[in-house]
Order: sequence, then C-alpha cells, then structure tokens
Amino acid sequence: MQVLRSLLSLLAAFSLLPLVATAQDSRPSDRTASTARAAADAQVWILTNLTLLDGTDAPARAGVSVVLEGKTIRSITDGPPGDAPPDAQWVDLSGHFAVPGLHDVHTHLATSPSAAGYTERVQKQLRHLLGRGVTAVRDMAGDARVLAYLARQTGLGDLPGPDIHFAAVVGGSRLLGDPRLRDCSLGVPPGTAPWAHCIREETDLSALMHEIRGTGASGVKIYADLSPELLRRTIDAAKERGLMVWAHWVVTPRRTGALEVVRAGVDVVSHVHLPLLDTAPDDRVSSARALSGIQADALLEELATRGTILDATLIAAQGLPSRPGWVEPGVFAIDLLRAARAAGVLIATGSDHKGDDQVPGIHLEYRALVRDADWTPAQVIEAATSVSARVLGTAARSGSLREGMEATLLVLDRDPSKDVTALAEPRFVLKRGRLYSGEELRGEGPSDGSLDAFPGAQRR
Repeated sequence: MQVLRSLLSLLAAFSLLPLVATAQDSRPSDRTASTARAAADAQVWILTNLTLLDGTDAPARAGVSVVLEGKTIRSITDGPPGDAPPDAQWVDLSGHFAVPGLHDVHTHLATSPSAAGYTERVQKQLRHLLGRGVTAVRDMAGDARVLAYLARQTGLGDLPGPDIHFAAVVGGSRLLGDPRLRDCSLGVPPGTAPWAHCIREETDLSALMHEIRGTGASGVKIYADLSPELLRRTIDAAKERGLMVWAHWVVTPRRTGALEVVRAGVDVVSHVHLPLLDTAPDDRVSSARALSGIQADALLEELATRGTILDATLIAAQGLPSRPGWVEPGVFAIDLLRAARAAGVLIATGSDHKGDDQVPGIHLEYRALVRDADWTPAQVIEAATSVSARVLGTAARSGSLREGMEATLLVLDRDPSKDVTALAEPRFVLKRGRLYSGEELRGEGPSDGSLDAFPGAQRR
C-alpha cells in the first residue's frame, strides 16, 4: 500500500504520463488534466547527491543537487540547496548520474504513413526512443500532415515520445523521380506539396517558405538538383521567413559541391561521407587521395569559421558499397570525421538508421563514434545534447543542464563518461518535468514509475 500511495502522490504532483501507446484509453477530463498540469508546474523537487554531466565540455560534478520547479530547472548546487521551500519533495539519488536528454537529429518517421500497421509501429518507435533517453528528434523529410500531429501528441505528452522537429524537403526536378516523395505526399500532385516541393527557376520562393512555415516545419532540407544560384536564393528566402536551413553536404548530382553548399549559408550539413562524391574517380583509391581531392583543409576551415554544424550519420555510411579498388565510404567517413573534429567543426549526432528492437540507431551512432572515430564518451554526450540542440534551434532552453533550462534530463545507474552504452539504459527520463520510467517504456519489466524505486531514496 505504501508503494501505491507513493505512486498516486507522484501521479498528482509530478504528472506521470501513461506509459502505453494507447493514448486514447480512459483519459481524465480536460479539467482534471489541466488541474494536474497546474499542480505539476507548481511542484518543487530536489534531486540530491547526483553526479552531473551538464552537456558541455565541463567536467562531471559529484554531490550535486538539482532543484526542479515544474517544467524548469530552478537551480543546481554543489551539496544541498540553501533556499529549498518547505514543501519541496526530496529524493536522494546517491550513486546515480544525470545528463541532459539525448537527440537524434536525423530520423525519418513519416516517409510512408499509409503503409499497413504504420500507426502502431510509429507509436512503438517513439516510445522506444524515449525509453532509451532520446527526448528530441529532427525528422529529415516526411509527410508534414502526420509529423505535425505526432509533434503535437509528443509535445503535450498525450503520446510518450521525443519532441519532434521536422523539415520540409525541397529540390530540383530530380525529386519527382524519388518514390519517397510520392509516398509522403499522397493526395497532392507530386512535387507541389509545401513539405515536399520541386523548385523551378520561376518558383515564388517567398510564398513557398510562407506555406512551409504553415505546415509546422522548423527547417528546410535542401536535397538535390539545385544550381548554386538557385540554392542561394532558396536559402535566403527560408531565412527571411525564420526557417533553419539544413542540407545534404553535396547537393547531387554534382551541380553544387560541398564547399559551395557551406558557403551558401546553410546551418547544418548532413552525411559525412557525401564529399566523396566531389572527387574524381582517380582520387577514390584511398582516403588520403580523396581528402586531398575535396580540399578537406579548406572545406573544414569554412565549416569551423562559419559555425556550420555537421550531422555526421557515421553509422549510415558504414557498410555502403564501393567499386573494386575504391575506398569504402565508411572508411572515408571516419577519416573525414576525425579531421573535422581536429579542425574544430561542431558535430551533432544523427543516425539516419532505425537500429533494431533493442537499440535505436542513434545509440549505434554513439558507439561507432567511440569505437571507430576515437571519441571519448564525454565528447559524445556533448554532441548528443548541447550541440544537437543548436541544430534544432532550441539551445537557449534545452540541451544542457543549468539554471532556467527545461527540466529535461536522464537519470542513469552507470557512469556514461566511462561507458557510452550507459546512455541507452536510463532508469528515469524527465521531459520538461514529466517523469517516465525508462524500464517500462523499454518493456524490460514492471516499474511503478516512482522515484521511490531508487535504493536509498528518502523524503524529508
């Protein structure tokens, strides 16, 4: 009974969400839900004795107290806070670790939403991502009608899952031959939907960007077949409407190369292996020849100077085929990624990989960065949190743990700075002050979702 009373208290005070995909089942009334949310917004929680990794390059801090007030981090102190309100709820988390929520900035959630079983699959995928600590994703081209709905549901907490930020994809006539364009814009003539649009010289780009904003997209993905001049005009029009600009690092076919894409002013480039397409066939015999062929030093200096972020998707490059005698794209990707980090390029974590039932693709990316690209786990954490938040344009409120930021964090049993696989097994996930049991979301066993589940947890 004591466990049940504790759980009911947390349900009222901390507004635990349903941890099942059937979000339509037996919901409270709007009045009850709004009352519970108001109570949660007023509740103060103090998580004590944590070891904190704040999402920056700062060293870990032991013995930290994190004070949460509703959806916001009120303060972070070494030792107990000195100004705790008398009605605050205290939880001792000795031996546990806290990091900001993780990001996958390269996903595809709604490419074919009319496929059989889609709704069940995407709800399971979103729940699985959240259970593995992923609290925000960037979708890089899909059906905006579906993505806007999923973003609403996960944003409100009606569906357990990460926050969803999504792109409208634009490009030249080559888009019309891509079956994914057809699948994500059914009911609309191909190439005319604002979220999957074929640009021509005569396109009214300002009007198009206005329509894109109306879909709920936060950025424009530039995909293929644009000349350098049309690329620059598209970027200018997007930025005038307050949209971020995301692009493949090489806009294929090779009308606009990697250096031209960066100089055109995009905010983020995707796929570390794509500059290989800028090389002549004779230069593809080795990474060294290919790096020389793309003028890697000048290219990376341009990225670093401009602050353009690289969405590496290393795991997506590994295993890609190459012709006999040519360097494998995965090998080239590792070498270019190492050079990018040495040059001071900002690198975010995206996967473009579904992973499997046990581990989402983004955790395979984290592991590949450590195993193959010689990153430390701490560098992965920074890339997966504060740098990736910059990709989404949310770094002012999320992606790091400090006073005034959103109360979005993971509580871990193991030290992720020593073993990056610890990130995939959060005990609890806090997303804007709402508490989820990582174990229950992952389907790993029963959990009452209560902070009382921690060994030695105490209240004052």
